[in-house]
Amino acid sequence: MEYAVKMKNISKQFPKVLANDHVDFDVYKGEIHALVGENGAGKSTLMNILYGLYLPTSGEIEIHGKAVQMHSALDAIRHGIGMVHQHFMLIPRLTVAENIVLGDEPNRHKLFFDYKKAVEKVEAVSREYNLSVDVHAKVADVSLGMQQRIEILKTLYRGADIIILDEPTAVLTPQEIDELGLILKQLKKMNKTVIIITHKIEEVMNFSD
Repeated sequence: MEYAVKMKNISKQFPKVLANDHVDFDVYKGEIHALVGENGAGKSTLMNILYGLYLPTSGEIEIHGKAVQMHSALDAIRHGIGMVHQHFMLIPRLTVAENIVLGDEPNRHKLFFDYKKAVEKVEAVSREYNLSVDVHAKVADVSLGMQQRIEILKTLYRGADIIILDEPTAVLTPQEIDELGLILKQLKKMNKTVIIITHKIEEVMNFSD
């Protein structure tokens, strides 16, 4: 089996805290992998390093067998990595379509935002992954479970093959948790790699096959 991610000997030293101490972390392509531990164990720090939000103090990262250096989230996105944070990064007053394409918007005449094209692109991604959303709804008017779905679509719109979810069930209802499990298993069937950061062992059982 091919590794999607190999993190070798990763350390992260903050001024007063050693958050990661020579950590090795491997994930196979096309699997749902849980990173489990108590709050403060360094799980989110390790994934923030993978996503380019933190620079490691030491260590190496390989994506699909190739050594890479992550200096920012843009680097991670270029390498096919997306991250859904525990606190969603959405703008409530914008529509679903506008939020998904934000930062990578289609334009008319290289100057003007093409909302119609944005809607078409988002609807195409939504159909491809069977993740239905109301593209014209304001994010302020949709549920937290739907906001999480929008965040997942944001990563897929940018071409993510590796998707990190930080404490994905923290704000969800039991029904929304079940729906998330179905989404993640569907992504696995499409050969996407999913990494879940959690301290809840029941999440691991819920999302495993």
